[in-house]
Amino acid sequence: MKLSLRGILLFVLLIFFINYYIGHLRMEQSSHLLKFASSFIPSYYTQRGAQSGTTNSTDLAKFMRSREILYEKRRKRVNDVCLKYGQDLHRRDDQIAGSFMVSEENLIVYCRMGKVGSSTWMQYFLNMDKSDDLKAQIKDGASPHSCISRHFRLYPREIIHEYNAYLLVVFVRHPFERLASAFEDKINSTRDEQFTSWRKKFTKTYGDLSFNSFIQHVLYEFESSCSLADCKVNHHWQPFYDQCGFCNVSFDVIGTLDEFQSDMIYIQERLHRPNIFNLTIRANSALQTSQESTIREKTLEYFKELKKEQIRLLLHHYQIDFELFGYESDEYQIDMQL
Repeated sequence: MKLSLRGILLFVLLIFFINYYIGHLRMEQSSHLLKFASSFIPSYYTQRGAQSGTTNSTDLAKFMRSREILYEKRRKRVNDVCLKYGQDLHRRDDQIAGSFMVSEENLIVYCRMGKVGSSTWMQYFLNMDKSDDLKAQIKDGASPHSCISRHFRLYPREIIHEYNAYLLVVFVRHPFERLASAFEDKINSTRDEQFTSWRKKFTKTYGDLSFNSFIQHVLYEFESSCSLADCKVNHHWQPFYDQCGFCNVSFDVIGTLDEFQSDMIYIQERLHRPNIFNLTIRANSALQTSQESTIREKTLEYFKELKKEQIRLLLHHYQIDFELFGYESDEYQIDMQL
């Protein structure tokens, strides 16, 4: 059968439109998948952008501005609380210098506090070290926290205010979730060998390794070793206000554990060093949210084991941390008349 020229043209056009339609559907599907994946991370910051430093400048500027507004609000809240309590919350440089780490090369000062992402920050600082000395020490069995923090430490004789030109960074989290995390990591788990003697002591003193026993010990430390002017309890549950001198130091970034990803992107961009932390930006914010939800749920379950008086005392000892950073405690005060 012979086809006319018109028939051939119509057939070619038909094939063209079919291919175009299929291609369009594929592009739409890819677009939806891309939107779905990017919804888990800041929209301006793709994995390619994280690695190469290329971002959408307009979206990046909006993001940076939104974070700066947030940090300014947090600084104002801290300042208001400091004015409320006066000199009781002020700390001398030599009292708090041991909590600070500084990278002169990268112009960043970080105040580390236990159970607020400090292990991740140790890895970041390790990556900043150009020599292989630290890695060799850790390979030989040295404690990563000890040797890394010592290498980058801020000596007591140095005045913290001399580093105002640097980016000053600190991270916080809900005080009660931090307690639950400390219990999970240090007492309920055998991963941390440094706490082996603690676990034995707990069992001998309290009869078991329950959360209730852990809180009994925490409260004992507070009652015997803590005052508003100086709180010498274990640094994994030591109040934030006592570790980083919030009433002495104006932090550029007061980050939170549940917004860790966004805070780290801001810090990286603010330093103008796209690869400084070797961040792996991927669709993991949903996982992070899931983990935070899990620790929140666990914390609520743990607090059901406590007596009302124990919760009341915890609220008393961590009251200033709650005030400084605007955390709520209502959901932990089950059937309590305070």
